[in-house]
Amino acid sequence: MTTNAIQQYSDEELIIQFLQTGESTYFGVLYQRYYTKVFTHCFAFTYRKDRATAEDLTQQVFLKVLEKLSAYRGHASFSTWLFVITRNTCIDYSRVRMNPLLATSEIKKSYVNDHSEEEERDVDADYQELISCIYQLEEEEKEMMIAKYIDNCSIKELAGKYRLSESALKMRLMRIRRRLSRKRERKKLRHVS
Repeated sequence: MTTNAIQQYSDEELIIQFLQTGESTYFGVLYQRYYTKVFTHCFAFTYRKDRATAEDLTQQVFLKVLEKLSAYRGHASFSTWLFVITRNTCIDYSRVRMNPLLATSEIKKSYVNDHSEEEERDVDADYQELISCIYQLEEEEKEMMIAKYIDNCSIKELAGKYRLSESALKMRLMRIRRRLSRKRERKKLRHVS
């Protein structure tokens, strides 16, 4: 069969053929068909517009698809199923980045840099508490905070990503910061009591 003929197959036909024959050409057509869309989603998720990370995430997505393809039942379209895997891969990436136990020294430095050595232990505990509070936010709010205060994305970039006006985004960030502040204060009061 020619590549041109195979490219005319529907996604579901390509999946069936790949699973029956094991011929990589069928999966290759799916890969070519969706690579740009998956990459674009992953690229937008990296915030800093980090091409290498987006490429790594894209490869992870397609490896997961390859591993789970036999479990695809066709209850939703292949593209929907693929983008659920894409989104979940990107969310997993975000979770790993925000896990308080995996916080990098670079992130910590940006928080600690104005404190003296004597205060380092207190600042370290305060920092871990802050990261823990951020980690407990709703997924989108957590993503916004990471993008703005850890990845140093501009308001303009974030407004575009979240389809908000710049002033609406600033207001939302302010509300999230206030909520974080209140949450941290409540924790401190509980520890004092």
